[in-house]
Amino acid sequence: EEANKALRLSTLDPTAYLALQGISIANLVMDRFDEAAVASRKTIDANPRFPMGYAWAIIVECGRGDKAKAEALLDQLLASMPGFKREALPSLLSFFPAAIQDKSLALMRSQGIVPSP
Repeated sequence: EEANKALRLSTLDPTAYLALQGISIANLVMDRFDEAAVASRKTIDANPRFPMGYAWAIIVECGRGDKAKAEALLDQLLASMPGFKREALPSLLSFFPAAIQDKSLALMRSQGIVPSP
C-alpha cells in the first residue's frame, strides 16, 4: 500500500521502478501472482536495465505456471547481463529473508527454471 501511495505522489520519479518492484514482491508473497505480474511488467518497462526486475518477473511467472514466459524473461536477463548464468539466479535472492528466498526457489524449481538441490 505504501509503495502504491509513493507512486501516486511522485509520478515522475525516475526511481519509481523500485516501488513497483516492492509491489511485485508483496503480491508474490501473498500469492497474488496476476497482480505481481502486472507490477513486474511495469518494473521492467520503467527500467529495462534493472536485473532484479527480470529476476522477480521470472519468479512471478513461475508462480503463475507460465514456464514459457519465465524462460523468455530469463533469456532477456541473460542477454542484459553478459557472463551471468542461469545457475546464479538463486544468488540474486541472497539478501532477502529466508522465507521469501525459499518460496521463490520453490516456485522456480516447480517450473524447472533452477534445478532442485
